[in-house]
Parts: sequence; structure tokens; C-alpha cells
Amino acid sequence: MRAASFDPDRKVLTGWKEISAYLQKSIRTVQRFEELQRLPVRRVAGKRRGLVTAYTDELDQWQKDWTVLRHRAVAADAGDFRLMFEQALDAILITDDRRMIVEVNPAACRLLRRERDELAGTRLDTITPPELAPHLSLMWERFLAEGSLRGVFRLRRGQGDDLVVNFAWRAHYRPGRHFSVLRPVPAHDPQREDCP
Repeated sequence: MRAASFDPDRKVLTGWKEISAYLQKSIRTVQRFEELQRLPVRRVAGKRRGLVTAYTDELDQWQKDWTVLRHRAVAADAGDFRLMFEQALDAILITDDRRMIVEVNPAACRLLRRERDELAGTRLDTITPPELAPHLSLMWERFLAEGSLRGVFRLRRGQGDDLVVNFAWRAHYRPGRHFSVLRPVPAHDPQREDCP
């Protein structure tokens, strides 16, 4: 925090209320920005502790710099997610609201014995045995309503053989995107009896 020195040619904001209104954030958020993100505000020398000022041009530059840093952090997170997605040992499918498969990881391709291009752009229904299609529709409705679902289900692999899997679905990890993790159930596992 710098002591205030005024430049008459620059627009100055006085107090947390004016600064927060200018930034369109709550007063508490702006105070946190000062504490944690080096928001450029100044204390008025000799005045009570809470009186602060800020130049609008410095706030504008801070917002631009902060936006760039935030976008870099999001991009780094996306890169980390992609790396984990590609390297995961469990099969992972990303689907949209219509049950369309948007993305699959290599483990899913191996598990389902299909190429990425065969799976991406198709519906979950294509890897579900036809007799289970009504069951899948009911599960999907429940899943979207509750936000997550776990259980045992049977899928159809590329050669036409069926596979029993444990699944964990998470809805709306991003708007309109859903995350599915699949793991095969061993032949001797009693969970197979719960499978439709």
C-alpha cells in the first residue's frame, strides 16, 4: 500500500465504495484484491485507517494484467487436465447433454476395442446393447437430475461382445459436458449380478 500523492490530471476514486463500484465488485472482494493481488490503492496520509484512493488508469492496467494472468492459469489447468485425461488408466468419456460422445481417452478406446474416431461423435447408445437402451434413457434422466450416478452397467465392445463395467458419471463439470469413468468388473466379482 502506497501513501497517497495526488496528480490533478488523473481521475481519482476515493474510498472502497467508489473503487468497488468502478471495478463492479463487492467492497470485500476489492479489499481481498488489495491484500492478495496487489490492487493499486493508496492510503491517505494522516487520515483514518480505512480511507483509500485509487487512480482509474492504474486500476484499468491492473485489470488487464490480472485478466492475462487468469487466462494463463486457465490455459495451464486445461493443459494439466488434457495430460491427466490422456494418461489415465481408467476409461474416460466426455459426453454432451444428448449423450453424444465428445471425447474419449486412450484407455476408453482400449476398453471398448474401438478407435477414437469410431467413438467421438456417436451416442452412448451405440456402445449399449440394444435391449438396454430404455434402461440407459432412464439412467441418463436420473443422472442429469441428480448430478452424479454410480453403478454397474453392460456395454457393447467393438467386436460385439459385452463387457460389464463399474461407472461413475459426473454431470456438468463444464456447462453441457459430462464426465464418465469406466472400469471393467472382474468375472468373479459379485457386482456382476447387479448388472442389468
